[in-house]
Amino acid sequence: MRLSVCMIVRDEAGHIAECLEGLKGLADEVIVVDTGSSDDTPQLAREYGAKVFESRWTNDFSAARNESLRHATGDYILWIDADDRIPPEERGRFLKWKESLPQGKDKAFWFVIESPEASDDFFSRYALHIRAFPNLRGVRFIRRIHESVLESLLALGVKLEETDLRIRHVGYSDPLSVQRKARRNLKMLLGALAEAPEDFVVYWHLSQTYGVLGEYEQALRYAKEFLEKGNFQGQLKWRTAAMLNVGRCYERLGEMDSAAKYYEMAEREDPDDPMVLFTYAHFLLQKGEIEEAKGRLVRLKGIQPNPTPVPFPHKVAQYYCRLWLGGVYAMQGEEDRALEEYAEAFSLNPDYAPREFYCKAGELALRKGKDQLALKFLEKAKDLELSPELLSNLGIARRRTGDLKGAEKALRDALSLNPLHFEALSNLSHLLLFQGRFEEAEAFCRRALEVYPYALDLRLGLCLIHAVKGRIEDLLSDLALVLNGLGLEVEGEIEDLGELALIFSDLAERLSWEKKNYEAFLAKKTAGVLEELNRGLSLRE
Repeated sequence: MRLSVCMIVRDEAGHIAECLEGLKGLADEVIVVDTGSSDDTPQLAREYGAKVFESRWTNDFSAARNESLRHATGDYILWIDADDRIPPEERGRFLKWKESLPQGKDKAFWFVIESPEASDDFFSRYALHIRAFPNLRGVRFIRRIHESVLESLLALGVKLEETDLRIRHVGYSDPLSVQRKARRNLKMLLGALAEAPEDFVVYWHLSQTYGVLGEYEQALRYAKEFLEKGNFQGQLKWRTAAMLNVGRCYERLGEMDSAAKYYEMAEREDPDDPMVLFTYAHFLLQKGEIEEAKGRLVRLKGIQPNPTPVPFPHKVAQYYCRLWLGGVYAMQGEEDRALEEYAEAFSLNPDYAPREFYCKAGELALRKGKDQLALKFLEKAKDLELSPELLSNLGIARRRTGDLKGAEKALRDALSLNPLHFEALSNLSHLLLFQGRFEEAEAFCRRALEVYPYALDLRLGLCLIHAVKGRIEDLLSDLALVLNGLGLEVEGEIEDLGELALIFSDLAERLSWEKKNYEAFLAKKTAGVLEELNRGLSLRE
């Protein structure tokens, strides 16, 4: 099936090239309707092979979009803006989606629009848009602003399918740009309301826009008008969405009791609505009502949502449901169950969570001995941002899963960021020690001890290196420090290597009894080396 990408643009020279670059190999044609650019936008579009058409701006986004549809010749249409990006990690999934487009041209597709810099609020960061649909006669956008193609698709009997394919919107990376666009939208929405006061959807968008502007009293006003004036016959999901919107406005105003009232109202209206469970659970988590939130998250996890006209990103919500549920279990000390939830979230889509989550989840998995899972989390975190702590943990995970070369690289990379990072110095020392690279191991061991001189495992590592090198005086010196740190001492003089080996053997047993298994292993290894040295001396005698 052929895919037409349709765009409307004006003065987007700073954005359009990167957008079109990401469409190579996906779009069979690109239609660009320019509504009056004063920069090089049309020329740049042509250089990328787009078909460019000029159209006068009439203060109507639907009119411009419909003009782009008029020129499209593909079987399906994907509409995007110049400040939208198909993330590189999503490209393969988009190509598979295109290959699977139905011949019957009877499906439209919701995509997740991700605005990473827009806000910490879930509903600002993630939105669900119908971005792809069959190129059929009668498919039209309506409304001057916040244009919608949904109504015409439903009238034609086109089925809706939610995907978790992501389009990244970069237009909200600049707070000033967000405010400017919101002010523009507000003016157009108020005009649309004056033209069609019976179009209750405009009240919804006015509430959202005032929320973006931080004018929460006005946001609340229009949220309530949407709830009171909306024609919700046969559209229960929109009614519950309206209640939730009022609740969120009260939440932003700090009126938590009023917010809870509307969330409870929505839950009574439709107790199995995923959007209700998700929103209410998040509210309860913020209030610290963990058990109440947990119950709703467990219910949400078991629900298979059906497509609805309300643009709620169910698949993203299912991801965060597992993320939050894992956090609840971790808080309650059920770390294995927490890791199960984190693993499920990762399998749904590893690209939603922030780096901090993967760092913490990876550290937890390492602590619980789930090394392969830790490796997944930490490798993903590395793709997002580097830090010495992350790279040190990644080095441990790679070592435990057998990738010694990768482990060494991660640890050396950590030290390139912070040469005094203790965990990286210590872990690299031990890695090199058990590869038999004693000179390198000793150098990193001594650097680590300069940072923290009381590390028992490093002192015992030095003892092992001294034994291997036959440096008995140095070994005795570090042994004294080890014993002193444990509150022990050697009675009398050490007569020979056999007696010294026995001391390390006894030390290994004590450390094992204290559950210091790694340190016990080092002491036992040192005892073995000393016994071999002692036997060699006996043979020579």
